[in-house]
Amino acid sequence: MLTFQCFYDLLLQARVLKELPLMGYKSMPIPFFLIGGAVGALALAEYKQYKKDTLLNRIDSSMNLGEPELKFSPSLVHSSNKKVVPTQGAIVCCHVYGLVCHVGIWCDDAIIELHGSGLVRVVSTERFLKQRSGETIYVACNNKAIPISCASAAERAKAQVYYYREYELLANNCYRFIWYCLSGQETQISSFTALNEKLANYFQQDIYWDELLVN
Repeated sequence: MLTFQCFYDLLLQARVLKELPLMGYKSMPIPFFLIGGAVGALALAEYKQYKKDTLLNRIDSSMNLGEPELKFSPSLVHSSNKKVVPTQGAIVCCHVYGLVCHVGIWCDDAIIELHGSGLVRVVSTERFLKQRSGETIYVACNNKAIPISCASAAERAKAQVYYYREYELLANNCYRFIWYCLSGQETQISSFTALNEKLANYFQQDIYWDELLVN
């Protein structure tokens, strides 16, 4: 059975959500029975084709025209078929209860994260996944499957370890922490999508989330 995150992923990346304005998607929750059936089948078919085309275009960078953007999100239902070793200052993420993505900074073979308690801490890959739904950690990469990273981000993250931040789900979350580590700026970022937009613009590269290769 698909979780909400899986189904949302199908709809979002198949661009089906943009075709549902009259159903009030942006203004209210949509019961699954209203978007099931034919819409679900359409979403799945378009999603598979979209993923296939995205990965083919990844090989041929000349096909990637326009502004840098998120090309391949961390998916519970479709893999990029690439596993990568993260570099110092790389951005990593995992799914949380199938609903959202939690992010951290790769540093010295561990991950620095902002915990929900507000504590900035260093955790192992196993601890990063503990009590979260995902079994996979993903790394933000470019079209050549090279992690996009920033050494200064790792240094800023290390300087924050054991400090407390006033955690708020939307206003002061893990996305804001990651952006601070990268840019040194305190900016409210309320969603994973918004973070990816900033990452693509900051690094001026398309973003692909590939699976982390654990040594």
